[in-house]
Amino acid sequence: RQRQICIRDRTKERLELIVNTAFVTDLSEYLYALKPGGCFVQVAAPEKDKGIKFNDLDLVVNQKIFTGSAVGSRTEVMETLNFSSEFGVYPVTENYKWDEFPKAYQRLKDGLPRYRCVVDIASTYDNQ
Repeated sequence: RQRQICIRDRTKERLELIVNTAFVTDLSEYLYALKPGGCFVQVAAPEKDKGIKFNDLDLVVNQKIFTGSAVGSRTEVMETLNFSSEFGVYPVTENYKWDEFPKAYQRLKDGLPRYRCVVDIASTYDNQ
């Protein structure tokens, strides 16, 4: 069973852009975190038989943009990861746990990350 992620409790400010790389089916809380006119980019696809849920009224009334971007098939992703591993190519990231979201958000807001801030939400789910 999955625990509900509550972004509303994590930040009082809204974001202009969210790029979602997580395999999550209920995107309501993520879309809530967008400013009116903000853009949500979905780059991870849920399992074949699971759809994506979100509050369409929030999307329409607040003129939010929902779009997707294909990053390649699973085979292409594995080939890229294998190449990266073989030749020592690794991303430069700042990694944060979900509980550190306010810190990561503040660093992002202040323009301090050099390349990419990654907030790991895996610990927010029960693995049962």
